[in-house]
Amino acid sequence: MAKKDNVSDVLERHGVRYFVALATVFYAVGTIIFNVYLRKLGSFEFDLLQLRYMFVGLAFVLITAVFPLIVWGIYGLIKVFKKEEAQPKGLTPGQRSKLTRAKHDKKAKTFSRWRLGFFIALPFWLAFYAWNIFPLMPSGFGGARPYAARLIGSAEAIQKINDQIAFEAGVPVDTLSFEEVPGKSGLTTGANVLILDKSNSRIFLLLTRDLYLSSTSNFAKKMIELGKIPDNLATGDTKKFQVKPLIVSAEGVEGITLSLYEPPEITTTADLQLAAEIVAATPKSAKDITDVISAELPGVGEKIVAAVQKHQKENPVVTVNKTKNEPVVLPEISLEEVITDVIAESVDTTFLNFRALAFSQSGNLITIEHRNGKDDERRRQLIQMVTKTFEEKFPVAWAKLDPVNNFLATGQNDPDFPQKVQAAFRGAKDAEEVMSRLNNTEVGQPNLFPTVKEGALAILKENTGEDTSGTRALLATQLIKYFNDTAPENRASWESTYVTNGVEDESYLLGLNALFTEPTTWKEFVSKSVALMNAMNAEPDPTCTDEIKNGDETGVDCGGNCEACPVAETCSDGILNQDEIEVDCGGVCEACVVSPTCTDEIKNGDETGVDCGGNCEACVVVETCADGILNQDETEIDCGGVCEACVVLPTCTDEIQNGDETGVDCGGSCEACMVAGTCTDSILNQDETEIDCGGVCDACTTTP
Repeated sequence: MAKKDNVSDVLERHGVRYFVALATVFYAVGTIIFNVYLRKLGSFEFDLLQLRYMFVGLAFVLITAVFPLIVWGIYGLIKVFKKEEAQPKGLTPGQRSKLTRAKHDKKAKTFSRWRLGFFIALPFWLAFYAWNIFPLMPSGFGGARPYAARLIGSAEAIQKINDQIAFEAGVPVDTLSFEEVPGKSGLTTGANVLILDKSNSRIFLLLTRDLYLSSTSNFAKKMIELGKIPDNLATGDTKKFQVKPLIVSAEGVEGITLSLYEPPEITTTADLQLAAEIVAATPKSAKDITDVISAELPGVGEKIVAAVQKHQKENPVVTVNKTKNEPVVLPEISLEEVITDVIAESVDTTFLNFRALAFSQSGNLITIEHRNGKDDERRRQLIQMVTKTFEEKFPVAWAKLDPVNNFLATGQNDPDFPQKVQAAFRGAKDAEEVMSRLNNTEVGQPNLFPTVKEGALAILKENTGEDTSGTRALLATQLIKYFNDTAPENRASWESTYVTNGVEDESYLLGLNALFTEPTTWKEFVSKSVALMNAMNAEPDPTCTDEIKNGDETGVDCGGNCEACPVAETCSDGILNQDEIEVDCGGVCEACVVSPTCTDEIKNGDETGVDCGGNCEACVVVETCADGILNQDETEIDCGGVCEACVVLPTCTDEIQNGDETGVDCGGSCEACMVAGTCTDSILNQDETEIDCGGVCDACTTTP
């Protein structure tokens, strides 16, 4: 009899086969679970992340196995503590064997029933798991719990995704967030989304109404955070918004941020209407509504809540009594009309919308200038919008304009111009309060130090001669002249400082580099200059914090016994740093060599024309009067128009007697000319009405 294989031998021979079988089962189960979940959301996606399906299936199998294991364990414990029923004494071996087989059969039947029940319940358990447990589990544990995030990418990529979201969700695309990322040129962020899953090529989103609201309204965001927006409440643009999954391309998306879009902290008429609908749907939310609305618009929240409660009391909701077939009692005035009237009585809606517009445009300008610096054109556009609206819609407030001190006229060069305009509108109750704030806003002086600093560093870079007293004096003279021309109003900050008095310092060049590299304001510049003067006049023991290159240091306060000096940014370090345009060229480095391309509008490389010929596309042949093509304004090929007049060749259809014709278009090379009709040729021709009479001939005589 052959020796029975043990488990290790079987696994050794068939391990790969078992692994593939299990992986297939996990993949199939995961596919079913994921798509049952998506089916409930109205979608289906088979090929999202195939490896993900295996983890989903594995998690399902492990969780499903927990219950049978618990039952098995309990059953085992019961068997341990339950005394085995002793077999009756005096049984023959045959009777004892029969009794043992009966017990085994009973256990086998019980196991079969359990197994049958398990397989019957499995589809229902799988559906329950996919709909109720799977969405609550993190993706790392084989679940599909989405996490709130924002996509970051190029403006073009985010705009495409926003367009797709707007189309699928049925909301205006201009209400979806589209903001530039401060400090990161060319990057923008899109609308708030829930990430179901993502790969290198695709991102699986879950669009929800709450995320849309939190992207467009600060009030809605607060209500969502408080849990005061009912699931069944559809407001404004979200009436057709349904929760749905959406797959977008990840191409052009740089990453994902969990810091969601924060809408402007300003209340609009749309927020007031939303507040009324929330109170009508959830009366218990009245206090929260009152607190949030009245914090910015005192008393308005109370009026809205009172109006809603009064309307509901006077117009109770009446349903149809099908048994008695009684008519439905409808309110004479709708809640929407009541709220519109209350808002109109409580606030100036024209001003409220104007305030929101000015606040939003100021915020956009803050973002743009934070990234690109002062933008004079956009500042002028903001000023024009504000002044035109004041003049046309708020003449009383406009009449209180202070032409001398009004910030719109005096603050255009203020470094914090958009921030101060936004502050003038924040929380303002009416246009007159905004005008009063603008009349009393102080103008800050622009900080010229960044410009001066950049120019001074350029002068230092040009002076790379020997470090002698003459070179230092010449450099100091150049810097003083530059300061006089660039920042005369800041004379107190740079006159009689290290620039003019530190020429005799042997570390003068290093000191100047530190002086124009480290500070960012005039105040820091003065502080650094004083420190350099003190270091020059004193002879302290070398330390790693004296801002002087001394002792065994290889740089200022670095090297030797101090920390190693950082590698300075240079034009040969193979890194895109400083203000270089490309690696080690452009900016403070040498100009970058532009390689010939077919779009640089220059005839270079092996081109035979500007951006054509050679490695580029063939050059287009210039239109002439000898190219054999009907072009320009020619009337025929290479003649007429700007070319020479076309020569008309005789033809039999030009209605001219020419060539060898004996008549007009007949005779000679053309068909023979017809004999001219007469009034005596017994032929009905010319315009005769009968033979040889009528028309050009004599009138025809009518026979009686």
